[in-house]
Amino acid sequence: WAKGTNYNGQLGDGTTISKSEPILIIEEGVRAVDVGMGHSLFLKDDNSLWSMGSNNHGQLGDGTTTDRNMPIKVDDNVILMSAGSHHSMYVKADSSLWVMGRNWYGELGTGKNGNDGGNWYYSFKEDFDESEPIKIDDNVISISAGDIHSLYVKADGSLWSMGLNDRGQLGDGTVKDRNSPIKVVNSNVQAVSAGSEVSAFIKSDGSLWKLGSSIVKLDFEVAAVSCGFQDVFYIKSDGSLRSIGFNVTETDESGSNFNENLATSSI
Repeated sequence: WAKGTNYNGQLGDGTTISKSEPILIIEEGVRAVDVGMGHSLFLKDDNSLWSMGSNNHGQLGDGTTTDRNMPIKVDDNVILMSAGSHHSMYVKADSSLWVMGRNWYGELGTGKNGNDGGNWYYSFKEDFDESEPIKIDDNVISISAGDIHSLYVKADGSLWSMGLNDRGQLGDGTVKDRNSPIKVVNSNVQAVSAGSEVSAFIKSDGSLWKLGSSIVKLDFEVAAVSCGFQDVFYIKSDGSLRSIGFNVTETDESGSNFNENLATSSI
């Protein structure tokens, strides 16, 4: 089921008419969904990956930049998927990681990007987009596509990041963008979430950590995490829901001038 803005066909109902009430899109066999800025992904029980909506950067992975108002099949044997603002990631049954879509700041991790350090509006950033899935890595067990950056965890528990890093969200101690994956944690990472200006991960001992100008421990006994623009929501092992908001100010080149005012609430 789906509802909301549908200007690019992201609801997948064959129209571009927005819906204020839920409408049935696929009757059965869907086991996971994720949404980006104007596109949507879903995974079926047969492990096929489908996409619909905005495709101006190739984020649907069909080899074109044509918007789709009906679901199109992207690949088979897919076990994980994640939609960023204008890019997408997925993992196949062989644990290989694939990406497609916008790559202006290196968020696809292909080793190239469209950020020339000048006037980004007039640079040909679209030349760095990928409209067909590109393999990036192997042995991947967890992924998260953020606003303009991406994170993933490998089978050895290492955490890798790429893309925009203006707020230190890649966790490498700098504010330098990265167009190839960089390892930021060596081991014991089991889950990750990429937001917009903040990222977080859970270690095998249940501890929750934030990526930024430095890697900071936030809490313990955490079971799940999801990052937003400047906030982190997480569920503890006792089932309680908690949130932390970060009031992030500008950084210098070292990424050391974060002003993080934390406010924690619990339900």
